[in-house]
Amino acid sequence: MNIDQSKLTATEKNLLTLMGTGSIMATINHVPNDLKSITVYAEHHHEGKLVDTIDAMTISFDEKYPAPKELKLAYLNFDIEKKSYLKFGILEENGVSSAGPVLISNGFSEHGISGMAQMPQNVEYGEPMLIGFSIRDKGDNLSIESSITNKSKDSLLKYDDAVLYYAKLDK
Repeated sequence: MNIDQSKLTATEKNLLTLMGTGSIMATINHVPNDLKSITVYAEHHHEGKLVDTIDAMTISFDEKYPAPKELKLAYLNFDIEKKSYLKFGILEENGVSSAGPVLISNGFSEHGISGMAQMPQNVEYGEPMLIGFSIRDKGDNLSIESSITNKSKDSLLKYDDAVLYYAKLDK
């Protein structure tokens, strides 16, 4: 089982951009039959401190509803009237499951960027995987100098707001 950035057509990319300022999609390939559940969630850090864990959704699998061979994870971060919201989705062969939108913050800064984390070589059960991030800061000096991994994610916490997107698989 592996995970990587979803391959999207130009139209799909444009639709995601239209839907949200921080749209992230990842694909989990070669999902084994022993996958029992997947949980997608986010952490909101403000000025370096964890202020909220946004538990969006869990999908469970069993003999009657087995795990598909491929799962697409979507994290949509969008702003309405200077409030920032997050919506999650899991796409698979039987359809789409989604949760949200969830209010993340009132008064997010105008300057922000989103990106994908460097995906792990192997997906491990029970371990949270950092999928992507959205950062915002009052200044306009936002920059990511290297690949972001679960180990280097603290470099994102120096900004006013950081939302880290995760997935966790269990068997």
